[in-house]
Parts: sequence; C-alpha cells; structure tokens
Amino acid sequence: MLAASHALAGAAIAAVAPSPVAGYLLALASHPLLDFFPHWDFNTRFTKRSKLTLITLSLADAAAGLIPGYFL
Repeated sequence: MLAASHALAGAAIAAVAPSPVAGYLLALASHPLLDFFPHWDFNTRFTKRSKLTLITLSLADAAAGLIPGYFL
C-alpha cells in the first residue's frame, strides 16, 4: 500500500487516541490490517522505470502522507 495511505490512517488514529502510547500502538497495528485490502504500489520489482524515478515517486508518496499527517 502506498505510504501516504498508511501515514494518514496512522495519524487519524493517533489524533483520536486517548493517550500518545495508545495512539502509537494503534497506529502501528493499523499497518498490517490495512495491507489486507487490495491495493497497488509502485511496482518496484518488475518495472522499466529507473531507480531514480522509483525513489523520487516513493519519497513524494511518503511526503504526501507525512506532511498532512503531521498537521493532524
């Protein structure tokens, strides 16, 4: 699953958690649960994209989740 999806879900869970420790643990537990749903990724194993392009896409995806998640 894309990093943005995981980061936003984790941030939303942590924002409503009763304590920081519970928020962290619940957000961490959400990662494998979210992976049960069918999703797509950047197809890093079988692609004709360059490594630089894959790294750039991955970092942009991570930023797309972490930046809004920070504000949540």
